[in-house]
Amino acid sequence: MCNSDPVNCACPNLWGSDYRGTINTTTSGKACVRWDMNNWYLTLGDNHITQDHPNAGIEGNFCRNPDNDPNGPWCFTGLSVYEYLGYWESEYCDVPMCDASPTSSPSVSTIPTSSSRPTTSTLPSLGPTLTSSPTKLQSISTSPSISPSHFDTYTYRPTHSPSYVCNSDPVNCACPNLWGSDYRGTINTTTSGKACTRWDDPNLNRYLYVEYGANLTQDYPDAGLEGNFCRNPDNDRNGPWCYTEVTVGSSGGFWNYDYCDVPVCDASLTSSPSIPTIPTSSSRPTPSMSSSLDPTSTSLPKKRASSSPSFAPSFSSSPTNTCNVADKSTCGCENVDQSDYRGTISTTEDGTECERWDADWMGFHYEEDFVERAGLDENYCRDPFDYDFVFVSVSKDRRPGCYTSNKIFDEDGSPKFSYCVVPKCDPCSCMPICGRPNLSECGCPSALQADECCNQDEGQVKYRQCRCGYLKEACRVNIENNSTDFCDNAAIECGFCSTYGHNCKCTMYEQICFEFPSSSTCELAAASCCAPYSDSFYGVSETCYCDFYSSVRTVIGYESEHETGNCSVARQEIFDPIDNEKRFLKWMYSANGGDDWNDNTGWSDDGVTPHCQWFGITCNEDGLVIEINLRNNNLTGYVGSMFDYLLGAFKEMKVLDLAENKLTGTIPFEYIPTFLKLEHIDISNNALTGHADMTFPSFTSYVNFSHNSFTGITYKRVNPAYESLKVVDLSNNSLSQDASSMFYNKPPNIQELVLSKNSIAGELPDQFPLQKLIRFDISDNDIGGNLPNFPSTASLIREIDLSNQKRSYGGGLIGTIWTDIFKLVDLSVLNLADNNLTGEIPVSIGNLAKLKVLNLSSNSLAKQIPKELGRLKDVLKILDLSYNKLSGTIPSSIGDFDGESSLQLRNNTLMYPAPLMLCFIDGFDLSNDLLFCPTERNALNEFYISAKGSEWTVSINWMDPRIGHCDWYGIMCNDENRTIRLELQNNGLSGTLTPYIAFLSALEDLDLNNNDIKGLIPKEIGSLSNLKHLRLSYNQFTGNGINFGSLEDLRLIHLHGNRLSGSIPAFSWEIQDPSSYVSDCGNPSDFRPSLVCDGCTMCCNNEAYCNPQEESSIQQAGFADYKQSTIAFIGIIVVACCVLILALLAYHNYNNHDPPTLHQPIVDDTYKDFASEKLCSDSVYHFFLGKSICGWLIVLSTIAVQFWLLFFFVKASEINLSDDKVDVVYTWKCTRDKEICVNTKDLDWEGWLACAVVMLAHLLKDAINGVKMIMLSAKEKQGHFAMLRVFTGGTLLATITSLTLYVSTIYNFAIATSNTDVLVNAVLILFITHIDEYILKTLLAINPRWVVTMSQQASQPSQPLTLWLSSQRSPPQEQLSRPPCQAPPQAGNDDIDSAIHNNNDDDGVDSLEYESFPSGSNSVGDEKVASSVAIPAT
Repeated sequence: MCNSDPVNCACPNLWGSDYRGTINTTTSGKACVRWDMNNWYLTLGDNHITQDHPNAGIEGNFCRNPDNDPNGPWCFTGLSVYEYLGYWESEYCDVPMCDASPTSSPSVSTIPTSSSRPTTSTLPSLGPTLTSSPTKLQSISTSPSISPSHFDTYTYRPTHSPSYVCNSDPVNCACPNLWGSDYRGTINTTTSGKACTRWDDPNLNRYLYVEYGANLTQDYPDAGLEGNFCRNPDNDRNGPWCYTEVTVGSSGGFWNYDYCDVPVCDASLTSSPSIPTIPTSSSRPTPSMSSSLDPTSTSLPKKRASSSPSFAPSFSSSPTNTCNVADKSTCGCENVDQSDYRGTISTTEDGTECERWDADWMGFHYEEDFVERAGLDENYCRDPFDYDFVFVSVSKDRRPGCYTSNKIFDEDGSPKFSYCVVPKCDPCSCMPICGRPNLSECGCPSALQADECCNQDEGQVKYRQCRCGYLKEACRVNIENNSTDFCDNAAIECGFCSTYGHNCKCTMYEQICFEFPSSSTCELAAASCCAPYSDSFYGVSETCYCDFYSSVRTVIGYESEHETGNCSVARQEIFDPIDNEKRFLKWMYSANGGDDWNDNTGWSDDGVTPHCQWFGITCNEDGLVIEINLRNNNLTGYVGSMFDYLLGAFKEMKVLDLAENKLTGTIPFEYIPTFLKLEHIDISNNALTGHADMTFPSFTSYVNFSHNSFTGITYKRVNPAYESLKVVDLSNNSLSQDASSMFYNKPPNIQELVLSKNSIAGELPDQFPLQKLIRFDISDNDIGGNLPNFPSTASLIREIDLSNQKRSYGGGLIGTIWTDIFKLVDLSVLNLADNNLTGEIPVSIGNLAKLKVLNLSSNSLAKQIPKELGRLKDVLKILDLSYNKLSGTIPSSIGDFDGESSLQLRNNTLMYPAPLMLCFIDGFDLSNDLLFCPTERNALNEFYISAKGSEWTVSINWMDPRIGHCDWYGIMCNDENRTIRLELQNNGLSGTLTPYIAFLSALEDLDLNNNDIKGLIPKEIGSLSNLKHLRLSYNQFTGNGINFGSLEDLRLIHLHGNRLSGSIPAFSWEIQDPSSYVSDCGNPSDFRPSLVCDGCTMCCNNEAYCNPQEESSIQQAGFADYKQSTIAFIGIIVVACCVLILALLAYHNYNNHDPPTLHQPIVDDTYKDFASEKLCSDSVYHFFLGKSICGWLIVLSTIAVQFWLLFFFVKASEINLSDDKVDVVYTWKCTRDKEICVNTKDLDWEGWLACAVVMLAHLLKDAINGVKMIMLSAKEKQGHFAMLRVFTGGTLLATITSLTLYVSTIYNFAIATSNTDVLVNAVLILFITHIDEYILKTLLAINPRWVVTMSQQASQPSQPLTLWLSSQRSPPQEQLSRPPCQAPPQAGNDDIDSAIHNNNDDDGVDSLEYESFPSGSNSVGDEKVASSVAIPAT
């Protein structure tokens, strides 16, 4: 009864039909449309809602339930996007429910019911009519997601007992033998994480009552249906489950369900379980009943209903899969000749008492272990002949017996064996001997063999394979006898299924059909494989049966009475025309979040754009869809709904690409057959689960289901795709099947099979069943066992990837690599990494001319790397042999690989060093290992290449891959095998000097002298911090400016004999000798400007001569150059003269107490004559004693010329090696064969002595005379002006004389190279001292009178005049007796003129006599000439 308040709430027992409130929005928030809109009449035809339901409260746009819809009040929301189909959209409203207790079923109106109001069956036909549609009762969720743990939960795992007894704890766990029907715990979420709905939910119960007439709490009073906890009221073999939610589909609303992950109680197999009596609907038998073996049958409306064809076989089964074991104390099994009997019968068939087995008279002695095995106890009847120990021959009649006590013997004298009458056991309870066939008509014997004969100690793989064989045989025998006991267990143990109750057994049944074809096995296979394609799905089921039996007939020749042979006709009835495609595309758009797609161009414009122009849709010329490509388009929702919408509409579709979206759920593979021309399907990178069927009824060639969560795969031989399938990609899923079962029944034409990154376990078949396979990738799984024999069974294969199988199970693949691998002539990728392979690497791998990737890492391969791998140097890009047990040397042929190859050899026990060229491959993983690839050896290799080592004069051991670099010619190493000396002088090196030389970090001596190396000197040499000697001389190095960094330990560097320019840095080192730092910084040079090297100790020029670049003695004394020192020298002489005169003046003043005054000078004729004598030499200096300014100017000009000329030599003596204007002679030779430069100068002490003699002979007199004149000037016996003239004359004479000696010395020091050179240079410089004499002669030649006048003013004619006159004629005796400068008798001017004009001799020379200055004259200028002077005629 309902506490009705229709304005505020709705009575659930009336499904809300009494509601009269004002709610006018649906549960999704949409606004309701008024009930009285005119459009209803257009859409509904004769259905006038307001007229037909006058009492339903239909007013305004309020939510109502005029048709007693079990889902409660609803309303229309607007014109449907599928307007051309002729109906409007409706939704339910969220109306509060009044308190109620259901008492009776409400009266249901006859208005059409559907989630879309009204249903299409009552609408005018505005579009194509569907042939059939899913009913409102059917559930969307058909295949619940099974978690990995579900396998362990519901796997049939008997021990060694024949039946189960469960240690029940229903609050905490579920008994597997009861399929969890005893569970009474509180788990209330499904394996997919969905919350369970309460079992007493009124909407749920209303739905079940209306659709099925079911009442959960009444029909299953003992099932524990309380709250929202997981239960199993219908003994579903998948275990406890619950309803979850309502889904509204195209044909109505359905309650979804899902299974729960409930812990399993421990159980042992002992006897058949007691199954509670649970009332069920007729569609599902109770466990105690015989039932149809239809894999989709249900007792509650959880799954889609399906109907099998009329010719589907009928089977009975016991759902417990239990077996009774024979009681061997009461009977014996015939399949072992009753040899297992262990009862107490002790009389033969004629009643004779049996003799004890240990009686002495028989003469038999049984071994103790045989007695125990044969059960030879007391005198009981036994069969001792069915064991390994057979001592007597017996007849073909085998059964238990004994030797009788009456001691009867046979003709041969042996005791006679008599038979006993022993009851025979039920054959179904008798287990054959392990390995022997089951000859009974039931499967229990084979099931018992599975429990007794399979040993877990042999490993999980072999254990499951053993159980698979026995259980599959048990299943087959039962099928032949109309039962499917143990088939579920066989499917799981063999890896066809991961849990009970799903269609995965189709593959196993199909396999049994092809191995043991019969009406029973093949019809069950057809029923199992085709039952999901029910007749309600457009007749697909008929097509499936047709295809199945056609395949059976083609493959094994089996003819079935059920084969129709009209597959093409069946397919023709499946599809509808173009409008269906539009309709289903719209449904797909709506169900999969079309409004949120990345690109929905055309999909949402209400049909304005033709569907062939919608994004992702491609049509053929007839306007039919041939491709749907919605990759990476943000599709969401349940993939089953999508296939529901796509069902039957696309008969021409060839490509379906839904990859990289957000689709969830399981694929209803029963829908796939509607795509009869589908060639390419890609649903990778989604969130799909469940079991994947890889073969379709279409000729599909490409299937990509990668990056999902599929748990298993099957292949159906009956479908066309079995022959057409070429590419299968199931990588990155959750596949957990046994490997051996996965490869059974594989499509024979598969070319690419990718199963990487799953959880596949077990062993691969040795004879691989895919002869046309080109690519096989099952990496990152748990495969064990031997390596399959690909060369014998898959000779066309190009890529094999079995890597990374050591994750958990079995330790990876074992065995050895095929020695006949050369048969795989097209192999390009072989990846066997991370396994447990042993043996050695076959040399025949070197014959695989197309191999690009070879990865054998992380195994246990041993022995040497075969040198034959070097044959692959031009093709192999990846070679990974790391983490093995390889030993020996690395073949030199490996070093010939391309520089871009990846070569991994680490973590072995290989000998070092590696081949030299291998170390220069960037991808070689040991290139930085100093043991395998010493850095220095690599650098020396680069040095060898860049310097054209093949052309060297001597290159012993260089580049030998097996000889260490320390034994190469020209190399010396220290105790650490590091290069410290590289000496290859005069060895024909050319090319360039590589920067890799910097890697010889311990190098101390680098000598490349006298070669032909070109190019720049690498700056990297500056990083050789230990370098002490560097000889790069006599090469062809070029460059403008060199930077060696800071080589602090460098002690010798030779760079001469090259073509360097610019500048060279100086070093802060301690100079040891002139040969320490030599370069081409001298002149002449081939470059302008020449090389600058301020730090060089020796500079060489382009003539191969050198000269030390060091401070001269003058520079060491603090002078910048010789010019400065010369000026200082002159200053010193002048200062010395001044000091001398001052000292003399002081001395005379001290000794003369009455010195003369300035007004009364003391005139001493002796003093006057002495001064005149010192300056009367054949020089214009004599003029200095006169008063003529002109004479003084001549004298000063002459002195200036002499100084100027001497300074030419001073400048030429400068040791500036960068200035090619100096006369410095390069006397050193830095030869090609020696480190020490040699001075070739021949000048020795004898040369200097000879030079000194010559110089002193010419200059000493003048020097002494100059000093004497200075001393004379200090006597003050004449006027001060005269004294000054005398002092000046003496100083100049002394200075010019000393300067000549100084200049001669420094000039000879600069350029003289031999003793004769020093004499020649001295004589040349001495000529400068005679310039004053030559000027006098020049003046005489020009104007003798003037010269005589100047001489008179000087008080005395010059000595040259006198000597010249006397040389022209014989002088008077008195003249000869005079001193050379003594004045002759005085004569007047007239006499002089007369003498000049009248006294001519035969030679044309006039004779002049003149007087000397009269003694006692006060002034030199007042004296008269009295001497006779010879003057040349003019």
